[in-house]
Amino acid sequence: MTDWVDAGDASRLDAAGRTLVRIQGHQIVVFRSADTLHAIDDSCPHSGASLCTGRLDDSGHVKCPAHGLRFRLSDGRMAGSPKGAAALTARVYPVRVSDGVIQIQLGGDGG
Repeated sequence: MTDWVDAGDASRLDAAGRTLVRIQGHQIVVFRSADTLHAIDDSCPHSGASLCTGRLDDSGHVKCPAHGLRFRLSDGRMAGSPKGAAALTARVYPVRVSDGVIQIQLGGDGG
């Protein structure tokens, strides 16, 4: 089992419920959506654009600001891909708050 890595104080989550963290060579955005935390690679797997600046919707997706692709925060899969087509997937990580500190499991992969 991979250890949890501290990623900063939970108060870093801004009013929009997001923060960008850099830990052990990874750039990860942490989103709060419907009182649940999600951690996902900041880089869109299609264009490399920062997902941290993307728009969150009510169904738990983040919209890439470059081309409008939507990725599920729960598993990183691209929404709305044609049936049978290989979908793009952004890497997601287990995330929690422990004693007011955001912690991420880098070895975990929810996607």
